[in-house]
Amino acid sequence: MDVDSRLLIKVPLRVMAISAGYAASLSLLERHLRLKPDHEWLEVAIGVGLTLVPVAVEAHRIEGEHKNTGSENEPIDWKTYEGAVWRSFMASGAPIIFWQIAETLVRKWELMGYLTGTTTRRSSADVNTAAQVAYRSRESTERSTSGSARGAALLTRGTGEN
Repeated sequence: MDVDSRLLIKVPLRVMAISAGYAASLSLLERHLRLKPDHEWLEVAIGVGLTLVPVAVEAHRIEGEHKNTGSENEPIDWKTYEGAVWRSFMASGAPIIFWQIAETLVRKWELMGYLTGTTTRRSSADVNTAAQVAYRSRESTERSTSGSARGAALLTRGTGEN
């Protein structure tokens, strides 16, 4: 297999498979460990590493073969390497983007189920934070309203006694 096909076809396909596995593992981890939003930087850093490392490894392997065997293929030029990096980023981004679109659709579906009162198959621990935030904001509004009503009752009671 020539250099261009190895770097520009084989590596992006490998990166896409790695990225799909990474997206699946992140999905499972986020459901069980609730990593977002505190560890998003770590997810991105690992994803960039999974994108760039296969390109670098294959480029070093090709350079090593060129030096050791004295093959007739020319060494990798910067344009080929840069093209491989860009294709690798596109290949790794596709599964992540599809995963995030699916997650968005699932969250919207869950929110609609929550708002209409229908149940979903997922447990209440898996419900998106949007529904939880809405519920908590309703609780805090009820608390603050009931607290101000009590305060108003104390003030009116206090003025009636004078």
